[in-house]
Amino acid sequence: SRSSINTTASGSPAWVDAGSAYSFETSINSSSAQRWMIVSNQTGRISTSGSINAKYQRQFLVDMNIEISGGGSGFGAPSIGYQNLGSSSNFTLQLNQNQIWMDAGSTWSAPSLLPKSSGVERWVVENSTNSGTIGSPSSILLNYGTQYFVTINRNSLDGGSVLPSNGW
Repeated sequence: SRSSINTTASGSPAWVDAGSAYSFETSINSSSAQRWMIVSNQTGRISTSGSINAKYQRQFLVDMNIEISGGGSGFGAPSIGYQNLGSSSNFTLQLNQNQIWMDAGSTWSAPSLLPKSSGVERWVVENSTNSGTIGSPSSILLNYGTQYFVTINRNSLDGGSVLPSNGW
């Protein structure tokens, strides 16, 4: 016969028939900015006495956006690294709103240079950090500034010197 057993954090003992199926909810105690998602042991069959332990991972919703200042063209979308249900994951950010569920207490990181940066034009993180730890639902703005590699020349020997003569 099929029955439901409501469990608590400390467990709920019960007699069940051998071979009975069990399942745990995929998500518990969820809200619009926080959730607990099952990581392991969601379903199975009873084959012996003992405990059945489901593992849940707390996650926070993170709004992560990128902003480009200084113009330029041809940059690539950055891919961030983060933890999702205990595993390393990647997410490619777009210029519009990006919402990502990340494991509570885990770290995230974004590249300090945008993809497709070159030896003459690049986009570098400025006025923000490109890594952090997720301790609560968050809004993160990654500011990338455009830089050009230039060489500065003087027009006569009497003009003095220019230091450095090239650089970003």
